[in-house]
Amino acid sequence: MLVTAENEHDMEVFLRCVGEALARQKAKTTIDLYVDDDNLAIDAQEAFAILRSRGDAVASSGGATFLSRLLRQKDPYMGCDLDLSNDEDRRFFSLLAHRVIGCESWIDDEQVFSSSGASGPVWVGMGDSIENDLIGSARKAGANSLRIIDVGN
Repeated sequence: MLVTAENEHDMEVFLRCVGEALARQKAKTTIDLYVDDDNLAIDAQEAFAILRSRGDAVASSGGATFLSRLLRQKDPYMGCDLDLSNDEDRRFFSLLAHRVIGCESWIDDEQVFSSSGASGPVWVGMGDSIENDLIGSARKAGANSLRIIDVGN
């Protein structure tokens, strides 16, 4: 299911519901900490800065340098793990998943969530029943501008 919203608030509400469902399913979630538009809302800026500092800490503990990155060592801002069972990480997910260049979730070897940038929809592939519950829960929480643009998985 592909979902869009007319405003950032409604998408954040929807992603809060998605994050809770992904946490219940124990999905592995990663986020890429780059944005195409630096003009983030204040809450999103703070979340972005905190997650980037985590990436910096990982890079500095491993001795990563500019040269080591050129030599194809892992970019500390790509594929950063989010623990959606953690309230703070789940909040970061709802603030950033639709704003960064990529975010995805997997259950075992099956992808169940994907987003790529502020201009695109988010994709959820958790089965019709769960997806309908997510839309319903988000709308009950005030996300009235949600629009399903494709129901195919």
